[in-house]
Amino acid sequence: MSAPLDTPTNLADRARNMLRDFPAYFEEIHSPLADPTVKLSRMMVATLDIRSTATGAAVPTTDYTVDTRNGVVGFTNVTGIVDGVSIKGYYYEWFLPEDLEYYAEIAISEHMHNRTDVQDFSFFSTEEKHATAVLTVVLALGSLMTELALDTDVSTPEGMMIP
Repeated sequence: MSAPLDTPTNLADRARNMLRDFPAYFEEIHSPLADPTVKLSRMMVATLDIRSTATGAAVPTTDYTVDTRNGVVGFTNVTGIVDGVSIKGYYYEWFLPEDLEYYAEIAISEHMHNRTDVQDFSFFSTEEKHATAVLTVVLALGSLMTELALDTDVSTPEGMMIP
C-alpha cells in the first residue's frame, strides 16, 4: 500500500514511483586529495557520507559544500583529509526530490485553479490525486525533454546514442 497523497512531498514520491527514478547507491575514493574540489562520478546526488581514508572519521558537514545537481563537493577545511576521502551516497538518474516536489506544487496549483469545492490538495478525491500525480510526471518529463533537446550527443540509460 502506498503512502497517502496528502502533501506535495507524498505526491512527488508517487510521481517518482511512476517514473521508476529511484535512488541508486555509489561509492568513490579520492586519494590523495590534491584539490579541495571533488567532481563525483555521479550527478543528482542526494545523501552523502564523506569519511577520511586515513582515519575513517566522518568529515563534518560544516567542512564541505555539495552541489547536488552537478555532483561537486567543495571542501572548506582540508585539514585531516589530505590523504583522501571516501564518499558514499545515493544519486538519482533524472530528478532530485526537490525537482519533483516543485512539479507537484505546480500540478496541485493547476488542479486547484478556480476551484471552490475544496480548500486544498488534501481534500482531493483519490482519483484527482492520482491524476495530479500523472500531471506531475508529465510536467517533469516535459522539462527533461526540453533540457535534453538542448544537449548534443545525448546518451540514454538504455544505451541509445543520439548524435
